[in-house]
Amino acid sequence: MKLKYLKILLIVFLTSKFGFAQVLTHKTEFDLGNDGSIEKLLFYDKFNGEFEKTEFTNFLVISGTDTLSFENEEVWVENPELNKFTDEIIDNRVGIIEDKGKYYLILTGFQYGCCRVKTTILEWTGNSLIERFNREFEVKETPIIDNKRYLVGDYSFSESYGNEDSYYHFYSFYPTEYRSFSENFTVDKKLTQEKNLVYPKVENFIDVYSATLVKENITNQTFMISEKFEQSLKDREFGILSLIELPDEFFQNFDKEKLRIIRNEIFAYNGYDFKSPDLKKYFESKDWYKPTNKSSEEISNELTNIEKHNIDKIKQIEKNGW
Repeated sequence: MKLKYLKILLIVFLTSKFGFAQVLTHKTEFDLGNDGSIEKLLFYDKFNGEFEKTEFTNFLVISGTDTLSFENEEVWVENPELNKFTDEIIDNRVGIIEDKGKYYLILTGFQYGCCRVKTTILEWTGNSLIERFNREFEVKETPIIDNKRYLVGDYSFSESYGNEDSYYHFYSFYPTEYRSFSENFTVDKKLTQEKNLVYPKVENFIDVYSATLVKENITNQTFMISEKFEQSLKDREFGILSLIELPDEFFQNFDKEKLRIIRNEIFAYNGYDFKSPDLKKYFESKDWYKPTNKSSEEISNELTNIEKHNIDKIKQIEKNGW
């Protein structure tokens, strides 16, 4: 009697909710929660096998006489990469992770009509599916750190700007986030900050949530920089002097007059009020130039070791030539 009731329920449910365009593409049985019960997992596809791999828009979990459904806006494409970070995988479609006695169903991968990776996590309570996480997010791993399990990943899109043929090229930076399972997938900002400081940096402190990556095209290094430093590189013609210790070959492209301007640009950006008419006129043509009462000694004390190294090198070239 229960089986007959379940079949009728499924037919009515699928017809009213999904319509006849939905096609049952796969079904499997498994023991979710390892409690001895047998659940059924049914996958429905309204695109009728458009992809080479398995795809689905909806799936149902049937436990006893209970039918639990999840409907997605776009088509999920089969993602074998789930094997890398889940405890168990159901037919390359749904991953399962157990954490502190709770079970989570994880779907992640590319979706129809979009190149971005989306991840959805549903908590299985034994009689319901509760959506805990749903956004564009590419999962890399689910490690246990200090007895706490994390969802680790980042947003699967980025932007870049700047001329690759110039001194540097900027990239939008989306930090790899560490989200705690036990805290409803909220970001652990301290751990995220710590784990993302893997790039060389020229500043003492950088907030990874307001940082940018910049690749300089002379030594091909990539740095993490602050918004303030980024603005400096954008404003200045030779902001590269603040980023790396430049090789001698870089300065061979300029005559002594230009080298003098390059050397003084960092002083101008820090507000030095030039007494030399030619330098004053040159830097007053820059929108960013804001003269102050700072002395050259005060500004020199504020310079980084990288900036001091490059300025000293220019002075040597101006004095001794090549």
